[in-house]
Amino acid sequence: MKILIVDDNQIVLTTTIKSFQICAKIIAERLGIKSIPIAGASSGAQAIRMAARRRYELIVMDVMMPNMDGYETTKRILKQNRNSTVVAAYTCAEMSMIQDKAYAAGMATILLKPLCSAQILELLESIYSAMY
Repeated sequence: MKILIVDDNQIVLTTTIKSFQICAKIIAERLGIKSIPIAGASSGAQAIRMAARRRYELIVMDVMMPNMDGYETTKRILKQNRNSTVVAAYTCAEMSMIQDKAYAAGMATILLKPLCSAQILELLESIYSAMY
């Protein structure tokens, strides 16, 4: 089981990965598994390349990125992965502003920046408890 975090802002990407690592360690211990690897991508194109080489159970996708936004990136990843990946929209925009577009792109849920540990744990538990 693997997680990919996608954000064009390097500071946000780094802090989000660290937050997910802390929470993933808790979930892994609860499930009795060794670890949950977490990777980062700083663009939609990089995320697509990474998802083509490795299957991620969860992708946390910034929706507002230059060149290729998170919506288009999600569509392309889900097309190549045949919808076997859960993609969570990750944004600081108001939910009502992105909800329709996020769900139309195939995103399963919407996370608002900044995330707290409780939100991350809830997301990880919902995904991984169904797997184990």
